Amino acid sequence: MLLHLLNKSPEHAALQRCAGFIRHGDCLVLLEDGVYCATSNAGAALRELIKRGIPLYAVSADVEARGLSARLGPDIKLINYEELVALSIQYTKSKRWG
Repeated sequence: MLLHLLNKSPEHAALQRCAGFIRHGDCLVLLEDGVYCATSNAGAALRELIKRGIPLYAVSADVEARGLSARLGPDIKLINYEELVALSIQYTKSKRWG
């Protein structure tokens, strides 16, 4: 089980690399500019992760700071920093994509 942290926008190749590496039992947290990947017009890589049942989270402070609250896809769960810390405890290994 691996916690994946993505802080790059959908135009960056990090999302595609992450999507190819992520496995069942892992989860993905979108933060900083990575929250742009959570919008309802997200690319094929994110749709594939959703289809595979990978838990997807976005840091709410980053979503709000970028004015994206109304544009989030329905499969993205908003989390605060405390919940991010809890995930980092639950998933003892992590990989930062950026």
